Amino acid sequence: MPRTTWQPHNLLIFFVFVVAGFFILQPAAFLLFGSVWSSPPGRPGHLTGSNYAEVLRDPFLGRVLFNTFVFAAGSSLIAIALGSTLAFLATRTDVPFKKAIIYSPILTFAMPSSVESMGWTFLLSPRTGLVNVAFMRLTGVEEPLVNLYTLAGMTLVMGINLLPVAFLMTAPAFTLFDRSLEEMGRASGGGLLQVYRRIILPLVLPSIASAFIYCFIVAIEAFDTPAIVGIPAGVYVLTTTIYTQMVSEVPPRYGTATAYSAVLLALSLILITLYNRFAKSADRYATLTGRSGGSAVISLGKYKPLAAVLVLGYLLIHPIPLMATLAVASVQRFWNPDRLLTNITLDNYEKFFSYPVTGTAFINSIIVSASSTALAVAVGFLAAYFSLRRKLTGGQTFTTILSIPLAIPPLVLAVGVFWSVLYVDIGLYGTVGALVYAYSLRYTPLVVRFLSGPMLQIHRELEDSAVVCGGGRLRTITNIILPLLRGAASTAALYVFVRTITDLGIAVLLVTHQSTVLSTTLFALWNTGEKLTVVAGGLVYTVVLLCFLLAAHRLGFRVLQPTTR
Repeated sequence: MPRTTWQPHNLLIFFVFVVAGFFILQPAAFLLFGSVWSSPPGRPGHLTGSNYAEVLRDPFLGRVLFNTFVFAAGSSLIAIALGSTLAFLATRTDVPFKKAIIYSPILTFAMPSSVESMGWTFLLSPRTGLVNVAFMRLTGVEEPLVNLYTLAGMTLVMGINLLPVAFLMTAPAFTLFDRSLEEMGRASGGGLLQVYRRIILPLVLPSIASAFIYCFIVAIEAFDTPAIVGIPAGVYVLTTTIYTQMVSEVPPRYGTATAYSAVLLALSLILITLYNRFAKSADRYATLTGRSGGSAVISLGKYKPLAAVLVLGYLLIHPIPLMATLAVASVQRFWNPDRLLTNITLDNYEKFFSYPVTGTAFINSIIVSASSTALAVAVGFLAAYFSLRRKLTGGQTFTTILSIPLAIPPLVLAVGVFWSVLYVDIGLYGTVGALVYAYSLRYTPLVVRFLSGPMLQIHRELEDSAVVCGGGRLRTITNIILPLLRGAASTAALYVFVRTITDLGIAVLLVTHQSTVLSTTLFALWNTGEKLTVVAGGLVYTVVLLCFLLAAHRLGFRVLQPTTR
């Protein structure tokens, strides 16, 4: 297809791409600049390597890196081991409670990660957690079953939190599978475990490996769980080290925090490259062809009771107890596991809604999420359209540049935006505009990925016919392309809206008192000791989002499809 000729309106579009590219690259450039600048952002200084030297001399660097890798690797292993097993049982076998397994990710998707981590503190706190108290009462043992405030406890919590992600990423690999291979294995005398270990598992191994690396990336970039569980325990990873140096220390160590951010960015880029290699090599393991049989339900036979226990164990460990614990904790005057039924009050809800900051945070959250969603979907649509449909010169380059923020960890992106809005002073610092800017950068590449596949399926003849009938380019887009992409665009918008309204990693470094949002308000109140009040607010937060998601799900929007980088 010939490229579009240079006409005045194309020059205007190209100019818009150049300006947008500047704003996209700006945070990454300022991140690197800040890591070699001798002064805090906005102050006179000079280029220096002392920030990296200080990081290398940091006596805690080795411990921080060790904690980060153990935390990421351990939580990814837990998530993949349990998630892939549940995916196999739910998609290929006659295990009971299939629908409960498949739809439980909706609940976890609606629950902000920060609220989820808060729920675990009431379950696994060493002396006051419900699980540990029950264990010590029943056994007479004085040591808790699980000490949440350790590296192992933090890793366990993150692994369970990542389990739905692992489930969603590995389930398709088990459904797109040639059943004749299983039948040949069973016909050759192999039992269920033998067929799974020797035939099924090796063929889905690339998907499992890709899911592991993706979970590793998510864990290494995570802030919510390490902040809520790790900081009180004195267990620091890279993200919480960056946050502490920028927010908690006096005076803030912006230079070293930014240098730490550059280290985290380098690690993330290496892992993303590795992930992409696994994803591209997966076609070597393709087994489903035009002659293949469909997916048959495998009878578990004597293993069915064991599988049912595993499924029930998951449902009774993750989504249900967390919501139940949050509900119970939200109506307590004070937290005492021995007096849960005699300590009931609704004061926590009244207290949360009576905070002056609650109303501001709610309004700001809606403004930020709606604005970020609108901007991300609009820019994402234009990028996908002009790179895939119009073949405008520079369109593909712009799409590549647009993907850069997706490779930057959220907290690191926030550091880059923090430096950029201070140096390029256009009135964004301290306003919700800084959050909209950061979230739009983060999620626009995902919108492009949501729209690219459906857009490629629309034949160009539809546009050509409209032009021949006298329709202009803008009219063709609004009357043909947009209606056909309405489903994909709506799903992308829903996904971005929920992600932005629950995110803490980006917002925690960019909000001020005037621009606070719900996620940062809950986190700030939690840090001041208002834990039961925060739980009440977090439960309302989760229930509203859950109702919103369930309504969208009934309307046909599927936001729980795993996305890739």
